[in-house]
Formats: sequence, C-alpha cells, structure tokens
Amino acid sequence: MIRKFTSLLFLILLAAATVAPAQEQSAKPDGKEVEKVFMTVTRLDLERGAAFTWWTEQVWATQAYADQGEESLTTFSILKLITRDQHLISPLPISDNTPAVDPKTAVLSNDLGVRVSAMPVHPSLNGMLPSLMAFPKADARGNILDAPGATALTLTIGMAGEPEPVSYSWPLPVKYPDIVQDAYAWLDKQALRDPALMNEKEFIITRLLPLMQFDIATAIIAAPMPEALFRELVQHDGMDDPAKLQILDQILQGNDFFILVGMDNKENPERSDTVARTAYAMNAAGKRVEQNQSAMLSFADIFEELDDEEGKSFVIFPHLGKTGPVKLMITDEPTGARAEFMWMR
Repeated sequence: MIRKFTSLLFLILLAAATVAPAQEQSAKPDGKEVEKVFMTVTRLDLERGAAFTWWTEQVWATQAYADQGEESLTTFSILKLITRDQHLISPLPISDNTPAVDPKTAVLSNDLGVRVSAMPVHPSLNGMLPSLMAFPKADARGNILDAPGATALTLTIGMAGEPEPVSYSWPLPVKYPDIVQDAYAWLDKQALRDPALMNEKEFIITRLLPLMQFDIATAIIAAPMPEALFRELVQHDGMDDPAKLQILDQILQGNDFFILVGMDNKENPERSDTVARTAYAMNAAGKRVEQNQSAMLSFADIFEELDDEEGKSFVIFPHLGKTGPVKLMITDEPTGARAEFMWMR
C-alpha cells in the first residue's frame, strides 16, 4: 500500500512538470532522496486507508530540482508565492476504499492554541490537487501557526464513517533531508542566469515576484507592472519599431499597468481576460478608478505580441498616485468570489 501511495504521489507531482530541458542542467538527485522529502510532509493512516500531504515550499523546491525542466524555476516561483500566505494540505487516496473527507470541517491548529478554519479554494485548483485545502498562516489576531515555540501542527477533519473528526499532526519545525538545501542552491543559480538567456515568462516572474500577490478563492495572481520593467520587457523581446515605441511612451505616461494570471491558464486561457474585464482600482486617495479603455485599445492594437501568451492579461488605469495604498479589485463571476489586492507606494 505504501508503494502504491508513493507512486501516486510522484504521478501527481510530475503531471504538471515539463519534460523540456532546462537552460542549464545539473546532475539530477536520486529519486529515493526526493521521495524522502515528500514522505516527511505526508501523514499515512493505513488503518483508514487515508493520507494527507502538507504541500510546503520545500516540497516544490525539491520537485523543481528533480525536474530541471525549462519551466522549473517559474513553476517553483509561482508555487512559492501560493504557499507564502497559506498552508496547503490535501488528502490523497492510497486504496480503493479511501474514505471521503469534508474540507468544510477542516481546522488547522498548533499546540499553542492558535486555530484557523479552511478557506474557500477556487475549483480550478482541484484539478491540480483534488480536495485541496488552504489555511491562513495566522489567525484573525495575527497569531502565526508555525511561530517559534510551536512544536506541532495538527489537522482535524471530518471523515466518512467516523463518528468524530480525526486528527493528523506534523512536528514543528519540520526537519527536511539535506537534498532540500541542494534544491535551493540549484534554484538560486537558475535565478542568477543572464536575463538574455531567459524566456519571457522567466524574465517577467523573476522580476515581478516581490510584487506578486495571489488570491486562492479566485486562483488569480496579480502584480503592478512598473514602467521601468515594462521597458525592460520590450527591450528583452527585441521590439525596436520606432512607431510602436512612441505609442508605448504615450500609454505609459499617466497610466498604471497591472498583470493578471490565472492558475488554470493552460486549461482555461480565457479566464484571465474574463476576470480582467471586472477589474477596477482604488487610488491612493481612496477613490474608485475605472480602466482606461482608450489606452487598453491602443495597447491591444500596437503591442499584441507582448500579450500573445495565453492565460495572462493586462489592465490599465489612469495614474493612481505616487504615495499611499493602491488597490486592485476583481471578481470571478462563475463562483462569485471577489479579491482585493493592495500595494503601498
């Protein structure tokens, strides 16, 4: 049964991995060492035929190192972003009779009395990890679950056939195998590559990551696109048409750009456009600002090649202010979920 489970675990992780060669490869790690990392964060319940995996940043780092594909760095960067503000845990079937669980009953707690309930998760994320559960890393008072001094993290959840909720615990801090350090060293090396050798996705993400925010209820990543970075992107893509560059100057003057990316961009590439149409902003003075439609039309007509990758969309607003909080609001209409992103200037 354990062998069946570990094989399933690898299939789930590798399903999203690319098989294209990376720009620069190192010797790939031993598969057994990679497996140890996954088992470190997985709780097996052989009696009930259940298993729960805590998908930590270290798991994704190790997977990227094992994969060493063309998109390993960008995939890790996105998954690191997703786990920055929430703990992700999912049940995994290890037998034909694995009992169903009810994520709505799930509670994550530590031994210091901090407790949080599961958050709404966009349905598209269940395509990656079925029955994925997300928990805020801190309670409403700001008490952090895995803060220093906490020695255990416990999931309590309702399970079919059980009269009372069942619990599974992970020790804190988690002691990972040494391969995790090797994984981070490899990722650091990839991030320091010459930007000229990066594809557009790598180029954008490595620079935007500090500004990126993720909302799990809408499965949307949002980030402001600073003028300097936009010009870098144009130069990176080799755009040298004087007429187009002049239009870019006109659009950038007095406007703010934001980029939206759906986590299901491969399966549903049009969703980011649908969400983008609902977007509005709040400027530094707290006033609602609608999109600059004329700038959007000029951008679409002149710079279509910068937005030719499916699954990402740009939105443009009149300048939102030099100092203070700037907010971007979106709605995922099929689910009704709303998200608010905020950046300080």
